[in-house]
Amino acid sequence: ANRIQSPYMIIIGTEEGLYLTSMRMVHALIQAGVNHEFVVLPGQHHGYVGAGQTYAIEKIVRFFDQHL
Repeated sequence: ANRIQSPYMIIIGTEEGLYLTSMRMVHALIQAGVNHEFVVLPGQHHGYVGAGQTYAIEKIVRFFDQHL
């Protein structure tokens, strides 16, 4: 995490059981002072569908618009 030099985004669905790994990464980013966004999509698997997919795409587009 301390080698990341640009804003970072993590998006996870809650159905894959990635909470602990994701929380460890978020903690490391905070400790390293890295600007990041952490987006949680409840009830979604790795491939997002429906409203979760729409929300994820909108978040990604806004993130790229803001940081690229």
